[in-house]
Amino acid sequence: KTLRAIATDIEDLAGNPMEVPIGAPGSPTVNFRAWEFLVDLNPLRWRPGSDIEEVVIEGNGLTVTRDIVNQSGTPFNFSIAGPRIDNPDGSVAYGSIPSWMIISPADGLLEPGEQKEITFIFPDDLPQNEYLTEVNVVGTDGNKAIDVNLRVACEGPGWQINPADWAYSMTMTAELDIEGEISNDKLDLIAAFVGSELRGVAAVEYVPELQKYLAFLTVYSDQVTGESISFQVWDARECQLYGSTLESFDFVSDDLIGSPVAPQVIHTNNLLLRRIPIYPGWNWISYNVSLPDPSLNAALSSL
Repeated sequence: KTLRAIATDIEDLAGNPMEVPIGAPGSPTVNFRAWEFLVDLNPLRWRPGSDIEEVVIEGNGLTVTRDIVNQSGTPFNFSIAGPRIDNPDGSVAYGSIPSWMIISPADGLLEPGEQKEITFIFPDDLPQNEYLTEVNVVGTDGNKAIDVNLRVACEGPGWQINPADWAYSMTMTAELDIEGEISNDKLDLIAAFVGSELRGVAAVEYVPELQKYLAFLTVYSDQVTGESISFQVWDARECQLYGSTLESFDFVSDDLIGSPVAPQVIHTNNLLLRRIPIYPGWNWISYNVSLPDPSLNAALSSL
């Protein structure tokens, strides 16, 4: 509800009436001042920081809990509902809870000062996608909302490296250009290789001061110089692994390539790396991409 307060007939110590401009300086004045306050009568609350933002790998479920509390001195019934809908006639309705999420308990009674745990269950059969909604705790005097953002991602390449295994390093601040689009996905990865050996991996992260998405990559080696560094890029949203890039660099210990202000742009080159398992005996191999060299020896060179 909105509370409006008005102060009138206010005079200063010399008896001069209060004069408040009703527009720009020099406009007519009035002898009162008004304030408006938004008064929240709803005592039901989610605990601070209750928004849900999670990432799970496809095939895995997730269970999280959040707390609601009754801040009043009287009991209140509550229900858990979907997004709030403000109708043109001024009435309020609530959408249903999406089918991709189970919430328990969905309703109940909160005693004065009571805190109750609400469980959110995301099943393990959700396909890869981003699931967004608003969840409200609703009482007789209104509602309070939290945002739910669940991302179901496909399993990545599983790159891992131990810096302690190497004697030297160089660093790169990179911006990933994936087929003409700068990556803004924090699950995208860039990995450095010498031949087929992993030498470094970094995820894309947001730098708010620059409003940029950058990858801070450290590349490792046991030689001061003399090795050629190539890259692979994982596009998490498309579940695609780019096996090479337009750029490559020579390793130089303690070298710095790029900076947050002027990052090195790494471009994919439309060459995807597909990992197809080969089992003993007879195998049928099918793929929907064009090989740079479709000859049998070239296609099977990694076996």
